[in-house]
Amino acid sequence: MERPAQEEQLKVFSNLFEAFKSIKLDWKSKYAGFERVLLDSKLVDHWLIVGISHDALELIANNGFLKTNKGVVRGHIKDRKDRAEHLFSHDFKSSEDAFRYFMDHDKVTLITKNENSIKKGPDDWSETYEIDPEIFPYRCGYSTTYTDEALIYLKRLYEEKTKSPLKSNQ
Repeated sequence: MERPAQEEQLKVFSNLFEAFKSIKLDWKSKYAGFERVLLDSKLVDHWLIVGISHDALELIANNGFLKTNKGVVRGHIKDRKDRAEHLFSHDFKSSEDAFRYFMDHDKVTLITKNENSIKKGPDDWSETYEIDPEIFPYRCGYSTTYTDEALIYLKRLYEEKTKSPLKSNQ
């Protein structure tokens, strides 16, 4: 699936945001429906992977850089509830401002299940490394799609960060 142009994403987000904003419900109820429709539309970049924790990279390496990596999950850099409350409680000047806020705070880092819990946040994760957001395909969904290109990128990152070359069979 190809990433829609920024203008198209803004249009979809703005139409949806304006519709939900005008509903007379509390922010939690608005956001639950808003996020569900936004996710299902597949028309707005959602949960963009911009980093990986050291522990998650180590787990992927220990798994042999497979396309499936159980134990690696998405960690939200900004708490989703905090982001949602702000999105539907703040008086944005425009839908475009709300879109920018949403996109700036909808980014995730790949972390291990052990690093992910209700009581843990980014300060509890192992060292994190930035990842080019274009490395992972558009709309990976709940699980991450490890393409050949993404795995090559992660192998290089692992070698760079651990200063240990991988064996030739990996």
